[in-house]
Amino acid sequence: MKDALDGCERILADEFKDLPENAFYMIGNIDEALKNKGVNKDGPVAAKPVIK
Repeated sequence: MKDALDGCERILADEFKDLPENAFYMIGNIDEALKNKGVNKDGPVAAKPVIK
């Protein structure tokens, strides 16, 4: 519950405004999503397209 609320607060604060919407589809917590998308807690590491 704590992770879910933390992730929601960070999304609502526009912390991830540079990530595409589909980066948040079917993810675990925010940190896991950022790791899988080439991003760390400090921001983007490299621009990587999301391939479906």
